Amino acid sequence: MIRVIDTGILTGAENMAWDETLLTARARGIIPDTLRYLRFSLPVALVGYHQALTEEIRIEYCRLEGIEINRRITGGGAIYFDQGQLGWELIASRKSLGLGLTLEGITGAVCRAAALGLKTLGLEADFRPRNDIEVQGRKISGTGAAFEGEAFLFQGTLLVDFNLEHLIKALRIPTEKLSRKELTSAGERVTSLREQLGRVPPLTEVKKALEKGFSRGLGLCFHSGQITGEEENLFHQILPRMKSAAWIQGTRIPLRPQEVLHSIHKEEGGLIRAAVRVDLKKERINDLLITGDFFIHPRRAIYDLEAALRNTPVKNLKSRVEVFFMENQVELLGLRFTDFFRAIRLALDKMTYPDLGFSFEEADWMTTFNGTLPEILKQCDLLLLPYCSKLPDCEYRYQDGCLQCGQCSIGEAFALAEGKGLKVMTIQNYEHLRETLEQERQNGTRAYIGCCCDAFQLKRQETFKQAGLPGLLIDIENTTCYELHQEKEAYQGEFRHQTYLKLELLKKVLAFVGHNQC
Repeated sequence: MIRVIDTGILTGAENMAWDETLLTARARGIIPDTLRYLRFSLPVALVGYHQALTEEIRIEYCRLEGIEINRRITGGGAIYFDQGQLGWELIASRKSLGLGLTLEGITGAVCRAAALGLKTLGLEADFRPRNDIEVQGRKISGTGAAFEGEAFLFQGTLLVDFNLEHLIKALRIPTEKLSRKELTSAGERVTSLREQLGRVPPLTEVKKALEKGFSRGLGLCFHSGQITGEEENLFHQILPRMKSAAWIQGTRIPLRPQEVLHSIHKEEGGLIRAAVRVDLKKERINDLLITGDFFIHPRRAIYDLEAALRNTPVKNLKSRVEVFFMENQVELLGLRFTDFFRAIRLALDKMTYPDLGFSFEEADWMTTFNGTLPEILKQCDLLLLPYCSKLPDCEYRYQDGCLQCGQCSIGEAFALAEGKGLKVMTIQNYEHLRETLEQERQNGTRAYIGCCCDAFQLKRQETFKQAGLPGLLIDIENTTCYELHQEKEAYQGEFRHQTYLKLELLKKVLAFVGHNQC
């Protein structure tokens, strides 16, 4: 029998404290397997256990709008939780539910059972790996898990109704998570019970549906229960820590940019950010920080991996990463040890950039695909520029060409590229990019340099990889359509803001084009 409790409407810190309390209590064997329902008294932005706060949350926006900020005990990405959502959590022993011992197995079993429950409400709900429940391709519930000993806490966030504007503006999420279906707005990616059913069902009806799903899918039986005095005492011991700046800020504080090489590696199973401090002379890793949107067990495995790789010679990196994951029996959801190696390796590939005269800061503005920087600069015969860097009223904003009138940074970029004999093209949108890369590959183009915002690069990372052309992307400056939440306007050719090329860096890069000393 599974005890069912509802902790009511609480603050973010209180709800996080109950998560830790219930998982700890179940691991110690002082409570039975439990299904918990939860809600929040104020909107809250929650980062995943392994995430760096400043990279995932728009802190100032949250403060201005009265949105609480806290940190989950589970992995995964940042989420926004308001009064229009219902949280559900299964806290149990792995063995008692017969779900096996793997994170992937538990995730699939619980999500499929929850989807069965939502079907009783009339929804066409299904499990979408790695950890979502969807209705006709749109997310209606995200999930996450944490483990302690043989106990696990598996939680879900069911969108009953929600504030889309707050969700988008509070979290720094949209770009890298929308590329799978090539969506143009977060509104097309998520849905809610209100939208699907045309009404907001009573919470008692929703809870009953979920319990039916867990009964059918997992063979569970439920009974109403009460919180014990022992749990209450443990909760009050844990609560101060969940309110503390140390917990909320976390230990994933980015290393100082001027000393570090950065990279982002994205796969279906998650996004990994690596920041690596290196000793260039000894070719050794001095320190590193790994953050991101991923699920890993045990939770401290990332800290242990970072410690294991400190002072590692660069040449020994892959073997050290592989040995660590083998010896520590680390569980991953949708990722492999090679993904962590690649994330770190992408940062280390920039170690040679200072030899070409680029600072570490400049290196972080550059991303290569399908080749090394020297290879790309030697072979480059194409420059791709973004239309949004042209003047909003320029007759060439939405087409190739440039008057070189001197009123925007594009003109100088054209002149520099033409001086190097490069073909110059203006990219209008994602489809145009994809068509251009394919056509240029067929035309025999050897390599390209492109200028685009970091958000676009990350969102379309797979497209750049699959194009097969060696390429170098240089970040652009000023407020982009992604930061202004005007992706849809940009896609339709109606984005009126102007961005700016990092012209000085582009000059340095183009100076090397065609030179053998690269």
